[in-house]
Amino acid sequence: MADPAAARFFAMQLARMAGVAVAVYGLLAAAADIPWPDGLPRWLGFVLLVAGMAEALLVPRMMARAWNSEALARRSSQARNSSGSHNSSDDRLLP
Repeated sequence: MADPAAARFFAMQLARMAGVAVAVYGLLAAAADIPWPDGLPRWLGFVLLVAGMAEALLVPRMMARAWNSEALARRSSQARNSSGSHNSSDDRLLP
C-alpha cells in the first residue's frame, strides 16, 4: 500500500472490526452462551458490550479526526516553523 490514505482507512476498519468483535463477545458472555471464568460475574459481559460498541463507533472517528489532511498539514508546517525559529525572548534573560 503506497497510498498513506489507504493504510489509514485499513487501520480504521480494523479498529471498527475489533470493536464489533469485543461487543459480540460481551453480548455472548452476558447471555451465558460462551465459556466464562468462574470468578468473574456475568455483568462484566455488558461492560465488554458497551466498551466494544464505543470502540467500534468512536475510535474510527477519532482516528479520522487525528489523520485529517488539513490537520496533518498544519502540524507539519508548525513543526517546520518551530524548529528553525530563534526565540528572541531568550536574549533578554542573558546578562
